[in-house]
Amino acid sequence: MITKEKYKRMHELSELGVSGRKIAKSIGLSNATVERYLKMSEDEFDKAVEENKNAKIDYDVYRPAIVEILTKHPEATPSGIRNRLQMQYDNFRYTPKAFNNYIRKVREETGIILPDAKVKNKDDVHHSLRETPPPGYEAEVDFGVKNVKDMYGKTRKIYVFSMVMTFSNLLFGFCSCEPFTTATAIEAHRRAFEFFGGRSKTILYDNDVVFTDGHNYGEPLLRREFESFVDEVGFGVRFCKVKQPGSKGTVEVGIRTLKSFLDARTYCGIDSLNSEMLEWLDRFANANKSLVKGMSAHELFEQESSSLIKVPKYKPEQTIFSVCGNNIVRYKHNVYELPMYKALIGTRIKVIDEGNTLAFLLADTDEFLCRHNKCAEQGRRISLQNREATDGRSSLETLLIRYRGNKDIEELVSKGRLQNPRYIISLCQRILQSGKIIPEEAIMDAVKFVNRQERYTIREFMSYLEYRGFGALTYQFRDRDREHYVKRAAEIREELENE
Repeated sequence: MITKEKYKRMHELSELGVSGRKIAKSIGLSNATVERYLKMSEDEFDKAVEENKNAKIDYDVYRPAIVEILTKHPEATPSGIRNRLQMQYDNFRYTPKAFNNYIRKVREETGIILPDAKVKNKDDVHHSLRETPPPGYEAEVDFGVKNVKDMYGKTRKIYVFSMVMTFSNLLFGFCSCEPFTTATAIEAHRRAFEFFGGRSKTILYDNDVVFTDGHNYGEPLLRREFESFVDEVGFGVRFCKVKQPGSKGTVEVGIRTLKSFLDARTYCGIDSLNSEMLEWLDRFANANKSLVKGMSAHELFEQESSSLIKVPKYKPEQTIFSVCGNNIVRYKHNVYELPMYKALIGTRIKVIDEGNTLAFLLADTDEFLCRHNKCAEQGRRISLQNREATDGRSSLETLLIRYRGNKDIEELVSKGRLQNPRYIISLCQRILQSGKIIPEEAIMDAVKFVNRQERYTIREFMSYLEYRGFGALTYQFRDRDREHYVKRAAEIREELENE
């Protein structure tokens, strides 16, 4: 908080016609800070000073957590530490300057000092101001990369895809542990369209080799796969120079924001990382008010969402084939081996093209059998890499494919693998079994309840179904734990009624 003398000096200079940038330079504050105080009346300033005195934050409460983060991640930035504390403590409050000063103080006291930043000698480059496009007209796309330590201390590169709506600044991020190719970039686009609930009329890119394959007299040549995707979805494509803030500075800020999320974070799997990123975007990055626009991205997107164009849900190509002798399937002039743990000769098999891989399922029941890397050549024989495929693994994969795109199912599988790997396969088997006799709506409600409770067991799943009144239908499972289901169902009823 600045002093009253500085506040009055700001307004005196502003009344004389001095620009906000020059005021900031003369007083030694940032442009955003000066702009914020110039909008305040004197009464509002006095009130803010009083509130600041009464609401002084004691960061020493979080000191053990901060020291632990700095010990594991010495290169962590204050914004990265702040993101971790926001996710860890629901009541965490901060002011940026005070928090940054406290982090600097902790570093000095603990001896965890950052190396001096390299000084970059760049000539001042001035860009003309770009007008904000109308709602739903434009989105911007860019990529980034960030080094993250995994749980074994090994450094891994995390590749980040970002799409942001230029009007509302609503941000979407998607991480990959492999460099983005044209196919994976297209998949990231589909996820972004699903996140926004539609697409903009145009999308702005730089000349990234993922999308372009050279130029023809100055005009970018789109890669064939990306060009087919653009024709399928129907949006306009525009390109600009690399690292040009005057053209696509919005998404470059978005990339820096997503990298700050990855600061001071331990890599424990790409699925959990993407899930945590979506939660963080919803609760913090997209919910923070912009100092320039005075509204959060969520609030601005309410004005923009109706202007977006709906994108039909993508359905991968599916084809049916019969199994030949020795459990093999002939697909597009190649031969693929199927698991040998069950006789499949003459059985109808469904093949799903997932881009770089092929998924093989039983056509009648959608039971997952195996997955192969897709072979681009012809006349090849592709054998199973893992010949010890089991029914348990097939149940888990079958559930993911049967409920393809269902966020609740994906969350259950990804978190269950981490928190309860011993029982996640049996839980997937029980969900598939229950789906044959219980309405899908009740199954999905039970899955959401399991995710909310973070108890990935058959007992929690079946207890919720018992609470919903489907206990009589589940007698055929002959569970010995049925008494526990009834007892837990009574507890669930009490918990939900007291909410």
